[in-house]
Amino acid sequence: MAELQEGLTATYNLLKDPARERPGLTQLHEEIDRAVLAAYGFDDIEAPPYTAPAIPGETQAWGAFEDQAIDRLFALNEERAAEERRHEHAPSLPP
Repeated sequence: MAELQEGLTATYNLLKDPARERPGLTQLHEEIDRAVLAAYGFDDIEAPPYTAPAIPGETQAWGAFEDQAIDRLFALNEERAAEERRHEHAPSLPP
């Protein structure tokens, strides 16, 4: 980005524009997506390719991916909040 003097918006637009796409950039972002999904324990969710959806099936794949990821993040957030509430109400042990 610094070398090309491009900001985040311009860089991410390259990922969606087939005429300007940079395969190495696309591959890196797909690897980042997989790593983030794995870090959350969501490796069973398959991220669709990093391209602009061109046909309805691709648009549906992105929608399904986003729905799955967001649903799991909400569930994870609720689990963490419940865990925090349990710790807040747990009796303190003397040192």
